[in-house]
Amino acid sequence: MYTLKLDVGCGMRKLEGAIGVDYCRDSEADVIADAEHLPFRGEIFESVHSQVLLEHLPNPFNGLKEQYRVLRKGGKLVCITDNASYYGWSLSPTYRHECIHEDHYCIFYPLNVIRMFRLLKLKKIRARFVYTPLGKLGRFFAFLCRLKLVKRDVLYNRFKVVGLK
Repeated sequence: MYTLKLDVGCGMRKLEGAIGVDYCRDSEADVIADAEHLPFRGEIFESVHSQVLLEHLPNPFNGLKEQYRVLRKGGKLVCITDNASYYGWSLSPTYRHECIHEDHYCIFYPLNVIRMFRLLKLKKIRARFVYTPLGKLGRFFAFLCRLKLVKRDVLYNRFKVVGLK
């Protein structure tokens, strides 16, 4: 059985086997559209993915509602976004999130996205951090984590939330 996958905000790296949607014409998208107004009828995709999209939307919950709308019952919604608690964005004067990513409206903590998933009535919601290669400062923070002086989530610059409709 063929399953339809949607990659919202695919950019230059579309998920393999998925229909790509992006606002930018210079992307690998199959469909050029706004993520807050997807041009598909409801409940047709088995899975809907978005990677580093949520922080680019002026109304991120509206974007998630659209993804939920086109998702079939029993389908999977996957969202990967930037982690607001990442140490690099609060400590380094040259690596501040607001300086590097001027096109971001906001960044999230995992609980923020989990709450939006709950508002959509998604089930079996799971969140996990996405691996970040550690440099010297990262190894120092990993040491502080082992001493339980800081939470482990400061080590990861992104996280992934998955829920079922």
